[in-house]
Amino acid sequence: MKKYFNRIKEELDAIVEEKAMGLKDLSIELNVHEKTVKEVYNRIEQRGSELSERAGEIEAIHDRIDNYDAVLKELADMTHRVDDNLKKLHEESIFVDNVGKN
Repeated sequence: MKKYFNRIKEELDAIVEEKAMGLKDLSIELNVHEKTVKEVYNRIEQRGSELSERAGEIEAIHDRIDNYDAVLKELADMTHRVDDNLKKLHEESIFVDNVGKN
């Protein structure tokens, strides 16, 4: 009977050892996955930070373009006023020439 119990104990010890090795392997695999996830998360955070910086740069470019647009509109208005003034000057010049001829 003692032999039987010893044999069962050895079999159970072997099963426990096998399960312990399996758990150890799973633990190692879990640690590897955890490190991988942390690395991926760090990369995502880094990319997010880079995108935030670029968003600021893009906003600054957008503001400059808006300023350029306002300056161009003002320039177009000034050009239109100059054209109007030249037209008036031309009309007045014709009037003065006509008055001078009479």
